[in-house]
Amino acid sequence: MTRNLLIAQFLLLTLNMTVFGQDADNQASLAFSVVQKLPYGSSFGVMQDLRSKDDNSTLKKSLTELSMSYKINKSFGLGTDFRYSVYPDKISDRTGVYVTTRIKTGPFTHSYRLKYQREDVNGHDLEERIRHKYGLAYKWNWGLKPFLEYEAFTDPQEPQWAIAKHRINLGASKKLSKTNSLKVYYRIQDEMDDDEVDRIKMIGLRFDVELKARKSKKSDESEEPELTPEP
Repeated sequence: MTRNLLIAQFLLLTLNMTVFGQDADNQASLAFSVVQKLPYGSSFGVMQDLRSKDDNSTLKKSLTELSMSYKINKSFGLGTDFRYSVYPDKISDRTGVYVTTRIKTGPFTHSYRLKYQREDVNGHDLEERIRHKYGLAYKWNWGLKPFLEYEAFTDPQEPQWAIAKHRINLGASKKLSKTNSLKVYYRIQDEMDDDEVDRIKMIGLRFDVELKARKSKKSDESEEPELTPEP
C-alpha cells in the first residue's frame, strides 16, 4: 500500500510539471564517469559532464567531479564530492557531504539521500543548500532498471528552510557488461527566483565504467552508483 502511494505521488507530480507547467528551456547533458572500487566498501569516482542550454544551441557549462564514498552496510553509506564547473562567464567550485540509505523490497529499491553542499562562484558568491533526494527503481529483465527520482533543494538561510529548487528525474539504466553501463533520463526542474519560477527540461545520457576492487567482505556486495549526474 505504501509503495503504491509513493508511486502515485511521483506520477501526479510529474504530470503536473509536464502538462500544466510553464514554458521551459530545453537542455541536454552528456556525461562519462569512472568508478574505482576499493577494499572495505569504499570507492573513488571521476565524472566529466558537458551541458547545453537555450534549446541546446549553446554550451552551458563543462564540469569535472571527484567523489569518495564508503559503504557502511547493505542499507547505509557515506560520501563526499568536489565539483569544478566552467561557464562562459564564470567559474564555480562546489563541495558536498552526504548520507544515503537504500531498502530493497523484491524487485523494487527505495532510496533516500541527505546532502549538504556549499558552492563558491567566482571566489565570492557563496551558496549553501540542503538536498533531499528520494528514489524508486525497479530491477527488470536484461539488465534494465527503470527509475524515478524526486529531489528538493532547501535554503538553510531562509525561514523554515524554504525550497529553492526541486526536480524530477525519469529514466532507466542498462547494464552493458560486467563493468559498463548506460543511463538515459529526462529531467524537469523548477528553480524559485523571488516571485518567478525558472523551468528547465533536460535529456541526459551517461556512460559509466566501474572497475572492481580486490575481493573483500564489503566490496563483494554490489553498491549501485548514483542513477543520474548531479546538477
